[in-house]
Amino acid sequence: MRASLERVIVMLEAEIAQIEAEVAALIESDATLSQKAARLQTVVGVGAVVAYGLLAELRELGQVSREAIAALAGLAPVRRESGRWRGDARIGGGRWRARRLLYQAAVVAVSHDVRWRAEYAGLLGRGKAKQVALCAVARQLLVVLNAMVRDGRAYERVQA
Repeated sequence: MRASLERVIVMLEAEIAQIEAEVAALIESDATLSQKAARLQTVVGVGAVVAYGLLAELRELGQVSREAIAALAGLAPVRRESGRWRGDARIGGGRWRARRLLYQAAVVAVSHDVRWRAEYAGLLGRGKAKQVALCAVARQLLVVLNAMVRDGRAYERVQA
């Protein structure tokens, strides 16, 4: 049974590698997509998987406002209200795959980039919960990525 499972795992890993190579070739075949992907990957936490995923899920990246791109990704806080009842603001809706990619990028960015670490620490210092702070960093990261694609410039990393 173990040998059978190991063969299946090897087969699946080969299939994943083939799909990743095909996606990379597809991106490289289009000059605009290739430039956008390269630009996105200059940000700490945004690797090939995140860059390719964002280009696929958020085709509007670089073409809409910061509010619109956050709403498209489901990272814009929306207040739940009805009549006199006032609820908390929560994120939701939008394109969940993009939101997941950005959350993972935010986790890496907070760990390895001075700018995002300071932003995260500031949010925690203001009493935000850890997940709320990470979602806020993911939203701000998306806003920066949107501006980078729009303006055609690479990320400028803050040195410690």
